[in-house]
Amino acid sequence: MKVHLSFKNVKKINENEFEIELDWTVTVSFKIKREILKIIEGIAKRKGKTTSDIIREALNEEINEIRNLGTGRVVSFRIKENKLREIDELARQYKVTRTNIIHSKLAKYLEKEGITIG
Repeated sequence: MKVHLSFKNVKKINENEFEIELDWTVTVSFKIKREILKIIEGIAKRKGKTTSDIIREALNEEINEIRNLGTGRVVSFRIKENKLREIDELARQYKVTRTNIIHSKLAKYLEKEGITIG
């Protein structure tokens, strides 16, 4: 994992002391279908942004949608045990919660239905 450190703000406290706000970023690698990557690259070119910018924007939107989904009431539903195990395994692999996986999938389903949240 590559880690990048940048100085966000530097404030001089006195002659010998500075207050430095650090910003840590990491390089993330993942697999993506070639067709999807071409679409993302096209969007980036059209908007005058980098592919990384577009991916970060998409992730931020997804995170906000997940947060918005999680602010309501508790919902219960029945699911086959083996499907729940699959969801839990995905959550473990991606180091997120079961709720994160469910929120993400609900947001994608609603998007397919033409409904946007947030």
